[in-house]
Amino acid sequence: MTKRNLANTETRSFWYDGNKLYLRRAKANPAFSSRVDEKVADGEYIHESTTGDVEVYDIPARSPLHKKRAGLGVLTNKQVEQRIVQAACERDWKLYRDAVEEFARRSRTTGSGEELHQASALFMFQRDMKYIESRILNRGGPSPVEIQMRMRELAAQKRGRVIVPSKRLAVPAH
Repeated sequence: MTKRNLANTETRSFWYDGNKLYLRRAKANPAFSSRVDEKVADGEYIHESTTGDVEVYDIPARSPLHKKRAGLGVLTNKQVEQRIVQAACERDWKLYRDAVEEFARRSRTTGSGEELHQASALFMFQRDMKYIESRILNRGGPSPVEIQMRMRELAAQKRGRVIVPSKRLAVPAH
């Protein structure tokens, strides 16, 4: 399965991800290029690098265009689902784990805050995760097997070293 290019950056003259502005000056409108130059002069954008024909500008936190990533606790359920899919496709395993944990916590309660029966909550969580896994696969992300493998690795790192029991050699009695 081929990975979809969601940004379609090859044909765009500029794109913006909340923290950085990417400008392809040769394809950009001259008026837009001059506005970028003005913002660089004012210190609202900081030129970071140029790769090929793409200029990369950092947007500092003081800029009104800078977007802060919201914590998972303030996002809607749909936004948490989107973060799970996005994190899996980007293979950001720590964010993936945090988002799934938040999603699981929310799955245990109703919209009014009442606790669901444990079996019902588990069923609904597993059903929703199957749907999310299909969304991940549709975007060209990792398979559920790879995700499980990465989660095991992350859990092992979180616990510290993994102790593997060794086979003790039987010492014959003399």
